[in-house]
Amino acid sequence: MRVTRRQDARPAYSRDGTVYAFTRATLEKFGGIYGDDCRPLLIDSRESLSIDTQDDWDEAERVLAAR
Repeated sequence: MRVTRRQDARPAYSRDGTVYAFTRATLEKFGGIYGDDCRPLLIDSRESLSIDTQDDWDEAERVLAAR
């Protein structure tokens, strides 16, 4: 089995739920938010924080205050 070093791997992307933009027509035609014209919005991980808990919120406030 060949193993690729992390440094040599191609970039990988994952959906994080930051932004979803869709039209009512897409929702009606496809029964959901994904139609036939889906595009990514690439966000630098240094510009994004996931806020799920009070601790996450507190960390976000510290980051913003430091800017």
